[in-house]
Amino acid sequence: MRQIHHVLALLRMRLCFPLSCLGIGLVSTWSELSFIHSPLSFGTLAEPVFQTFNLSSVVPMALVALLLRLGKISRPLVSRPLCLATTLALLLMATATSFCAMLLFDGLPWLLALSAVVGGVGLGFLFVMWFEVVSHLKPADLLLAYALGCVLRVVLIWFGSGMQPDRQGIWLGLVALAAIALLRLARNAVAKETPVLSPSFDNKQKDSSHEETRCAFPVRPLLFVVTGTLTLSFALGLGGSAAGTNGNPGVLGAALLAITLVTLKGDNFQFKWLWQCSIALIATAIVVYALFGAGLPLISGFLVCASYELCLMLVYCILGDLVYRSFYNSTFLYSLEICIALSAGMAGDLLLNGISHAFPSSIGLALTLVCSLLALLYAVTAVRTFSDPDLQGRWSTLIRQPVGQDMAPLLERSRLGLRCHELAGEAGLSSREEEILLLMAQRKKPSAIAEQLVIAVSTVNTHKKHIYRKLDVHSAKELQTRIGQVDED
Repeated sequence: MRQIHHVLALLRMRLCFPLSCLGIGLVSTWSELSFIHSPLSFGTLAEPVFQTFNLSSVVPMALVALLLRLGKISRPLVSRPLCLATTLALLLMATATSFCAMLLFDGLPWLLALSAVVGGVGLGFLFVMWFEVVSHLKPADLLLAYALGCVLRVVLIWFGSGMQPDRQGIWLGLVALAAIALLRLARNAVAKETPVLSPSFDNKQKDSSHEETRCAFPVRPLLFVVTGTLTLSFALGLGGSAAGTNGNPGVLGAALLAITLVTLKGDNFQFKWLWQCSIALIATAIVVYALFGAGLPLISGFLVCASYELCLMLVYCILGDLVYRSFYNSTFLYSLEICIALSAGMAGDLLLNGISHAFPSSIGLALTLVCSLLALLYAVTAVRTFSDPDLQGRWSTLIRQPVGQDMAPLLERSRLGLRCHELAGEAGLSSREEEILLLMAQRKKPSAIAEQLVIAVSTVNTHKKHIYRKLDVHSAKELQTRIGQVDED
């Protein structure tokens, strides 16, 4: 009991972000109770409805990422009140449609399909808007907010799952309302330090750098997401699905592990522990299934889900670190991530069904062998991605050193970064020009800037000329004078 009080005391000390950010857990609460493990029995239509729901999330998010790449979207979705209102309307409409289809029309297929399409679109936008907000927290705070949100969703799902179907519809409507209300509160709170999230932010220039979106997404963690999601969807079909994919003991276990590590270790916490624990859990799950088959579905499901949740936490924090540290476009990063994860999950389901039909006589051996190979691929990808001592890329900072040793983002944002952000707003610099201004303020040469941003030196020099012209300076010395002696403030 004394240890629990100690952890709670440390947790109170760590809560330096708006508590409204914990509402991120409501995203999975709504999807879990609506389409994944709904109190309504969809019967033989359950799998098609679920796949339609997933596909309906993938398509609009892919479109959002494409529009960002083409420069057609210039501000975060969460800063647009119309996006909030539309998302809420989609969630409420999906809830009402699915319950009407089952309770009044005895599972009318086209009505259930409509519900899945509307709900998938709404959930995709809700997911991206939530991460537009929390990705502007410090990475350790993002991890803590997400993990606490997982605990919240488990509690809410447990509370709502025992209700009668008619009351369940009302409960899901309230969850949707709470998700949007808390999102708005979180946006307003975080916007005090990140003005671009505010609806009233005067965006003088379009934040639509093509180069930014091309080099923003970290490829190696992307492979980690693909192999992790593929392994999860396949492994759960072997008998571990009883534990579910969201709102289950595995998710709760991963969340409690992350919360304990962050609060107890503090500045000595290392994000690499997440992928190391993830690999250990998935390996244990495979051993349990190999020894006991489908006889222990709860244990194997618990281990698989906990492993995958730790994988997601790490990737979310890596993407958030790119947003926090480098002002990368959060909408693009998380839109692309949800497309990749859901697509890999659907591929895992198709692979499972294909093997089941191809090897009916030796299905148990075939599925176990393929699942073991997928888990091995997942482990190898993780090791190749995160264990290299010479990790390169802006995303790798989070892996290389403990949280307390990474002081650069804090100093950049509190002093030099904020000063460059102020000058960029005054002079009308683009997001890429602002990024290069910050690196120039750190007295980095064009060749070093080009290497860090994965662009050509000639492109850096072109941006440099534009920066000089907009700031009305003619040399590096004049630029430093314009910025001021920020490091001595």
